[in-house]
Amino acid sequence: MKNRLNKVNQYNNAIRVILLKEWDPIGVKEGAEARDEYDFYIHQICKLLINQESPEKIYQYLREIVTDQMGLVGNPNHTKSIAKKLTDLIVKIAEQNP
Repeated sequence: MKNRLNKVNQYNNAIRVILLKEWDPIGVKEGAEARDEYDFYIHQICKLLINQESPEKIYQYLREIVTDQMGLVGNPNHTKSIAKKLTDLIVKIAEQNP
């Protein structure tokens, strides 16, 4: 149980960093007050990762956020690379916690 909670916390923290520092479709990464700007999406992304969903599924979720919720056009290629980076977290965190 403790190991699972540790993994979930690692996922949450790693996802937060990727969303804010690399994805950041609304451009708030420079503001310290924006650290929690994308936290609303972390739980669902974490769930997708734990269920080992494909990068395409995660891409679709991120695109929906950008286009439907934020009303932006976004950059599909950039979003695809972020989706891949997020799916790579499974392997990275598993290696850190064998």
